[in-house]
Amino acid sequence: MGKGEQYVFSMTTSLAPMMCEDSFNYRVPVQLATEKNNTFVVHVGDLHIRVFTPEKLPDFIQVRLSMIKASVGGETLTMKIDQNLTTLDLFRTRQGNLENIGWQASETMCIVIMTPKELSVVKDMR
Repeated sequence: MGKGEQYVFSMTTSLAPMMCEDSFNYRVPVQLATEKNNTFVVHVGDLHIRVFTPEKLPDFIQVRLSMIKASVGGETLTMKIDQNLTTLDLFRTRQGNLENIGWQASETMCIVIMTPKELSVVKDMR
């Protein structure tokens, strides 16, 4: 495991969803699958995570991540490298067409906007 991955893992273990200011939805941290680690980590509560293979990741998260990835490919965002990512950087809202969908904050970290019902579904998945 590379130095960057160790840092992200230790930094993200205490992440939890944050309520959006203008709605009842949540900003949910999602650690992306990489070539070395082919799992997605969804942070559903303080020190509580759900780990999914790409095949088991809920459809609504897959769709939003696809939209986020397509947006990043077409825009120039100021994306931090994982070692420099702070909690503030992660949760800071990206203005634009996808601010109610989510955004990519670093190489391996995204925020996915979820309704309370969607977050509850993910929390209950095993």
